[in-house]
Amino acid sequence: QACRSFSCRRLLHRPLHAMPRPLLLGRSHPAVAVATRAPVAARSSGAAPSTAGRRATACGASLAWLPQWRAGSRRAGASARHLRSLLRSPAGRDPELRLLLLETPARCGGKLLAPSGSRAGHPGFFVVGSWNDWNFEEMESDPATQGRRALHVDVRLAGDTEDFQIVADRDWARVLHPAEAEADCSSPLPAEGPDEAGHGLNWRLKGERGELFRITLHQVPVDDAEGQGTAWLVCSWKLEESAVDGNYDYMLGVSQDWECALERLEEMRRWGEPPGPTELGVAIRACEQSGAWEAALALLEDCWGLERQCREPAARDYEAASRACRMAGEADLAQALLEELREWGPAPNAERFQLTPRVYWNRDVRRMGCSVRNTLDWQGGDPLPGAERPCWLLPASDHVAVQIARRQGELREAGWKVLSCDPGTVSRLDNKAAFQAHAQALGLSAYLPTCFTEPEGAAYPCVLKPATGEFGRDARIVRSPADVLRVTGEEGLRSSWVLQELITGCFEFSTALLVERGEVLDMACTRYEYDAEEYVWPQVLEVGKAACDVPSDHLAVMKMLLEGYSGFCNFNYKLRPCGRLCIFEANARVGADLACDVPRAAARRMFLRLDSLSG
Repeated sequence: QACRSFSCRRLLHRPLHAMPRPLLLGRSHPAVAVATRAPVAARSSGAAPSTAGRRATACGASLAWLPQWRAGSRRAGASARHLRSLLRSPAGRDPELRLLLLETPARCGGKLLAPSGSRAGHPGFFVVGSWNDWNFEEMESDPATQGRRALHVDVRLAGDTEDFQIVADRDWARVLHPAEAEADCSSPLPAEGPDEAGHGLNWRLKGERGELFRITLHQVPVDDAEGQGTAWLVCSWKLEESAVDGNYDYMLGVSQDWECALERLEEMRRWGEPPGPTELGVAIRACEQSGAWEAALALLEDCWGLERQCREPAARDYEAASRACRMAGEADLAQALLEELREWGPAPNAERFQLTPRVYWNRDVRRMGCSVRNTLDWQGGDPLPGAERPCWLLPASDHVAVQIARRQGELREAGWKVLSCDPGTVSRLDNKAAFQAHAQALGLSAYLPTCFTEPEGAAYPCVLKPATGEFGRDARIVRSPADVLRVTGEEGLRSSWVLQELITGCFEFSTALLVERGEVLDMACTRYEYDAEEYVWPQVLEVGKAACDVPSDHLAVMKMLLEGYSGFCNFNYKLRPCGRLCIFEANARVGADLACDVPRAAARRMFLRLDSLSG
């Protein structure tokens, strides 16, 4: 989708790994791959690699069998014996082949296995090296992976070259070591052991005295005819010292070469260790140095893609991406980034309003500039979330809206501020069948689409939608009773489905309201234009939107339907040819219109009006 945050709408949201290879990768990935269950075929006699040629190697080995092996490896883990033998073969030195290991599935639940036979006194893995006279330095779980499959330690070189091994449980009879002396592990290498046959077989670090390096130990679980086991892979790289903080929140080796930084991110992804904000931020700053603006913007989007926008990029990442754009002559994009940063307001990391659950709105609501967040993922169950300081808890889904209404007393005791009402009042708005009945009881059926109770009596085309649901999920256009029965089955409509008149037209309205005890305190209306006359959102392309006023007669109908209600809500509707309001549905929660599309100043005004209430 087009990036909503840039007014010029020029940049498409693309995950980093989906960007064109020529843009990102100036050299082969320094990653590892493994193949098993099939022999490497004989060298081809000069045949050119095919374009499917990730599988054909530069050294000329024909690897046509690899797709079949790869499919098999999804069902059974790779053998450690085959892993090691292939990596030591001539074909195993090819960087494209080595990539395959990173796609090998973990078979042991994704957690780092303790060394077999761990001793109670000193369980774990320890790096021993020439820089500190071969004393033990314990490796730590990396916070970015929460202990899954990776350990690391950071060491400072005492000379231009240093050697090291890894010892399990401080037991010199259980040493991980390379197959050859002075092995370069700047690309991941398989480890032998743990055993006591590693005397003189060391990995080597090359740099300058005083430089900081990170050594990582990765586990590749294997499970095949030989039984369950573990292959160990060792890698090292130089750290940019300014990027290493006291919490070791960092496992990305970088340089001023932005392509190297991006290669490292790709390598991390293939290890199953997605980069976090720190790693992505360091890469953004590497892009800044050379004006690699497209990569910087894609990385910024990747930051926002973490955990449904829960883990956010830092202000300095925006500033670095802006400088990269400006250096490349993209002044409009540079200014748009700084404008978005300015919209965060004076206290962007505070929480005055928290929307739950997470629905990818955090980036947009931050731009209101009044400390609105969408980082809490409470779904309405136990345990109740606690609030560290007074903060409004607002529903971002229909289910949570009902749960907040039911548990508003408990939530207030937990420190939250809540604006809600009776759960039944919330349910009659959110449930589409109940909403139809509510409108009928008030004599307002003329302001809703005609609803049909039997497929045979409907005037087609119609819209068929679940009675409960949100964001257009499972709603569809049906054109005959047979279409309806294909969806509902023998049970028919009952109370689970709503079959209603299809209102045509390319314009649709969404009005967000802040309501207290049935009184409308504030509102904002958005008119959307789509590329079709018949559609069910979101199965349609939006071609435009604009803020507009709500006529007084429309507002009067909405107020009647909101009798006794308190909270945010929104109405989705079209206008009939005669100009009469026709409401599709109501949502007793914050909607995507208010969270994302209402002008930020108007949205901020509504939230600040809420904050003036007692809660």
